[in-house]
Amino acid sequence: MLGELGYKTFTATLNSINHGSIQKREKVFALSVLDNLKIPFSNDEEYKNKLEEKSKLYEKKWPQNIFETIFRSSSQDEIDDSLINKTPSRIRMIKTAKNLNTNISKKIFNSLKHNQNLRLCFL
Repeated sequence: MLGELGYKTFTATLNSINHGSIQKREKVFALSVLDNLKIPFSNDEEYKNKLEEKSKLYEKKWPQNIFETIFRSSSQDEIDDSLINKTPSRIRMIKTAKNLNTNISKKIFNSLKHNQNLRLCFL
C-alpha cells in the first residue's frame, strides 16, 4: 500500500540483547521514505547494517553486577524516589479522594483475582 503512494519501506529485525539491553527480545524496525529521497541504503540488508552501525555509537558499558545496580535493596535513595511529592495538587487529590476502604470494618474486600464482586476475608 505504501508503495502505491510512492514510498519505499525497509525493515530489519534486531535482538535487543545485542544492542545494550538486558532483555532478550527481537524487535522489528521499519522505515518508509519517499521514492525520490536519497538515503544511504537500497535494501533491507543494508538498512539492518546501518542500524547496527548506528547502535554501536550508543553502546553502554554495563556495571559488572547489573542486577545490584538496578535492584537496589532498601537503599535510602530508592525509598526517597518512591515518595509522592507534596504539591498543592497532590494535597487536593488526597482531600477530595473517595474512601475506598469502607468495607474494612466488615472484613469484606473487593477482589481483583476472582469473578465475584466481593469476597470474605478471614483474618
